[in-house]
This record gives sequence, C-alpha cells and structure tokens, in this order.
Amino acid sequence: DADGVAAAIHARALAIGQAEEPTAVLISVDNCGIPESLTERVYARLAETTSLARERFAVLATHSHSAPWLRGFAANIFPEIPADSAERLGRYEQELEDKLVEVCRQALTTQRPGRLSLAHGEVGFAVNRRALQDGRWVGFGTVEDGPVDQRLPLLAAHDAEGKLIAVVANYACHCTTEPGSFNQISGDWAGCAADMLEAGHAGAVAL
Repeated sequence: DADGVAAAIHARALAIGQAEEPTAVLISVDNCGIPESLTERVYARLAETTSLARERFAVLATHSHSAPWLRGFAANIFPEIPADSAERLGRYEQELEDKLVEVCRQALTTQRPGRLSLAHGEVGFAVNRRALQDGRWVGFGTVEDGPVDQRLPLLAAHDAEGKLIAVVANYACHCTTEPGSFNQISGDWAGCAADMLEAGHAGAVAL
C-alpha cells in the first residue's frame, strides 16, 4: 500500500483522423503496465457508441513504478496478491476503466482541424543499468559505457490557428528515478515531463 500521493497520475488521450481515413486513438496511462484484459474492456465499451476500429485503438503505459498495480500485468512475476489488496485494486481498476473510456470519448468529441508534425531530438539523462561481468548479467547499476538510446521522437498536433493541441513523446528510460524506499504515488519522470509540457502550453495534452 502507498504511503501517500507525491504527484497526481493521469490518463491522457489523442484522437487523430481525417475525412478519408478512420480515426485512431492513443491513450497514455501513468502506470507500470496495462493488461490486455483492461484494453479490451475499454474498447468494448467504446465500440458500443463509436465506429472506432480495434486496430486503431491502443492503451499504453508510461511504465511508472510508482503507480497502482493492475492485476494481470506481469502475472508471471506477481501471481498472488493478498485479498485485502486485491479488493482495493479491484476498485481502482474499475475507476481507471471508467476514466479511460471518458478520456477517449472526450478526445473523439473535441477533434478539430489541424496539422501533425514529427521531430527528433536527443535527451541525455538515460543510462544503461544492466551491469555485466564476463558477459553475464549480475544486477542493476549504472553502466557508464553501456549502450543507450538517447533519441527523443516527438509528434506534435497544432490546430488551424497554430496553437499546440497535443504532444506525443517517447524516450527509452525506465520510470524508476525514485529509490526503493519511496512508497508514494507518482508518474515518475514521465509524469513530471508531461505536467511541465502542459503547464507551458495551456490547453494542450502531453502523452
């Protein structure tokens, strides 16, 4: 159980489409991982009232290790959950499912004309953390000369007046910046980055 909330976590959605093509929806959730069963339940509810095709719908996790666990994710690692925790997780999972449906519907109903732009940059804070000895993995650490992908691809959506609507960014760095003793809810670095982007661009959503 968490000791408190260090920072709010979010579910954010972006709907993209044009007149001659069906709409696609991408949802980003501050969580460690999304089980397939949750994605399918959310899509089934959306399919009742929209024409959204399954192949154009995806729910992705920021992989924060400081967010509530979802049963069914990495079940081979955590096969059993105490009954009292399972009951609380069940309530959270239902609330999350409802909010994912809601944020997706909001994205669909607020679509407006605009343009998409793609850019690539670099960020330098990720490090290789897989320590090797004689070619074998011996644990986690900071491997200064290990391979690292510092690329930062970024998709930006602007409306017809040039105002930023949404940003989708992806960076190959685990959301594990907090120490093992940290036991509060947060979106870790990805959550902080999204919050800062949104704070600097009023009305925009950052995935």
